[in-house]
Amino acid sequence: MKVLIVDDEPLARRGLSQALTTFENIEVIGSASDGDQALSMIRSLNPDLVFLDIDMPGKTGIEVAATLGRDHAAEVVFVTAFDNYGEEAFSVEATDYLLKPLNLERLGQAISRAERRKAERIAIHPTHVPPNDQAQRSFILANGRSLPEDHIIWIEAAKDYALIHTSTRTHMIRATMSQLSERLGSSVVRVHRSALVAVRWVHGWKNFRRGASSLLLKDGTLVQVGPTYLLSTRKALNGLDGESR
Repeated sequence: MKVLIVDDEPLARRGLSQALTTFENIEVIGSASDGDQALSMIRSLNPDLVFLDIDMPGKTGIEVAATLGRDHAAEVVFVTAFDNYGEEAFSVEATDYLLKPLNLERLGQAISRAERRKAERIAIHPTHVPPNDQAQRSFILANGRSLPEDHIIWIEAAKDYALIHTSTRTHMIRATMSQLSERLGSSVVRVHRSALVAVRWVHGWKNFRRGASSLLLKDGTLVQVGPTYLLSTRKALNGLDGESR
């Protein structure tokens, strides 16, 4: 994927550019230091993915994404030190919302999500969602939109918010892991103090050294299982013991 980095801090641009060298499918084609420059470069370079800071001189990252519109070819991943712009970010159809300092695993997940979303724009048919044997239930988001519960892959805590990950985008809501676990019931399992995983999206276990364990999800995401949640997770996933393929 062709990537454009937008951040008003030179150190942040260099750090993200260096982090992106970890991923073989990424080509950084440029960087911008403010919103106006970003818009100009997006239109001239036509990147597949834009990592976009929010708090910048001139146009903010939110304003840049809103100006581009929802049908623009570039996927937008916001990268910011602030967690209070989530609702605005996802109202302009952001692919993901990453908090600084960046975590390589979360960065990889954002890239994978952008790739899937990009492919969905091109594909004739939508991404396959695992079948649901029960009547479909919906999860009502803060903006009033309805999100089918079987679209939820996993949920992670982000300070006072929760990030609900689906195959194509992430939704941010103000809620705790305990509140969401109670609300979603047996369709999710608490695997970490800051993570819930949809049972139907679990592919298997991935065991690492020193007893650390993670779950491999059907979309390729790895979610760490906290030591205190290991037993309850194994019980909830009783048919998925051992190393995944």
